[in-house]
Formats: sequence, structure tokens, C-alpha cells
Amino acid sequence: MASEPPVVPIIGGGPAGMSCALWLHNYGLYPIIIEKESALGGMARMSPYPNEWLLGQRGKTARENAAEFAAHIRGLGIETWLGTTPHRLHRENDERWRLDASGEAADYWDQQS
Repeated sequence: MASEPPVVPIIGGGPAGMSCALWLHNYGLYPIIIEKESALGGMARMSPYPNEWLLGQRGKTARENAAEFAAHIRGLGIETWLGTTPHRLHRENDERWRLDASGEAADYWDQQS
């Protein structure tokens, strides 16, 4: 019987968090992006300025790049908890990890170590 891939919570859904989720997904893990805002993209989502630092994205704004990154994450079906603020990660008595969070998406996440 095949075991389920480990769940890996990622705090923050900006470009770095989405990139991390992509890598984890590609390695066969189960990332969950936990983002306090109502949309993925972080600060880049709000920037109208060109981002000349991304290879192959010449002339695009940070906002456009963030939208493309978020579409990529959605297309892969990576789970996201939008409008969710993490508060505490701790180990329970049964050795499971527990993430306490508040917001629209979840009350907690727990994972056996």
C-alpha cells in the first residue's frame, strides 16, 4: 500500500512561497500554501513596476508576474489557504505536528512526524 506524501505547510504565498510549493510538488510532496491575504502574490501582486530581474520575463510588471505564478499554482492544484493567519506550530502528545491558524480556510493542520 502506497503511503500518502508528507504535507508541508508554507507560510506566505508570495513569489518565494509559490516557488517553494512548486519545487515540493515536483518532488512528490504535498505543499499547502498558507497566505493571510485574500490572493496569492505577496507584495509583487501590488507593484505596477517592471521587474527586470526575472529571466525570460522582460518588460512584465511584478503584478503580471505574480498573476502568472498564481495561475501556475492553481493549474497544478496546489492547495492554498487564503485569508488564513498561522499562530503556532507545536508537537502534540501523540507526536503529531499541529498548526493553529485563524481565518477562512482552516482551524488547524496536523501531521504525523
